[in-house]
Amino acid sequence: MLLTQEDNFIELYGDIEFVGKIAKALVFFDILILQLESYSGVNKRVLIVRSALSTQAWARLCRLSLQHCEATEPK
Repeated sequence: MLLTQEDNFIELYGDIEFVGKIAKALVFFDILILQLESYSGVNKRVLIVRSALSTQAWARLCRLSLQHCEATEPK
């Protein structure tokens, strides 16, 4: 998974190849929940646990995901 916003990016490796955008992001305790939407309308939910990443990587991933959702929400 490659998450990008402006000049920031984070790359994570997983089992599924999916091309799309973050539709929603939520941090619930130590779990980052990403609702992804492909450009053809298919939805996937990704759960990332805090213990899978370093503290710095976790903070950066949460910040990037939440900023992306905030920037794309209609005002």
